[in-house]
Amino acid sequence: MINYYILFLLCILPISVILFYIYHKDKIEKEPIYLLLILFIEGILCSIILLYISKLFKHFIPYLNYNYEHLNLFQILFKHLIMIAFIEETAKWIINYSTIWHNKNFDHLFDPIVYSTFVSLGFATFENITYGYTLTTSTYIPIIMRGIISVPI
Repeated sequence: MINYYILFLLCILPISVILFYIYHKDKIEKEPIYLLLILFIEGILCSIILLYISKLFKHFIPYLNYNYEHLNLFQILFKHLIMIAFIEETAKWIINYSTIWHNKNFDHLFDPIVYSTFVSLGFATFENITYGYTLTTSTYIPIIMRGIISVPI
């Protein structure tokens, strides 16, 4: 039986480590914690909103629900390039742009890296927790592998 507290910790541990690392690499001028927290929460909210948008797309484009062995090359490319990459990355960019572009704290070369990391890892937090709690296996191996392989990318 999976202990859900351990599973939750495994879901957020790699994200916490990367956030801590990026925050401490900013040597010139630390970004305000409140702004980073806002960006992180906006990343989580973005992930929740895109979950519903993807369900809407799956309703109107039925092959998005199919397994890969039933898809042709065009359908696979559409699913990954348009549905996943373009929509998710555009949403993260919109959050970054709308929140920090005119912010007075956006004043150094390293700032976009810090801000983008917090938005992306907010997004990854929701994905990891959702993935972790929908596992059908009784081991922690899939979530550990996801934390090592998927989150840092």
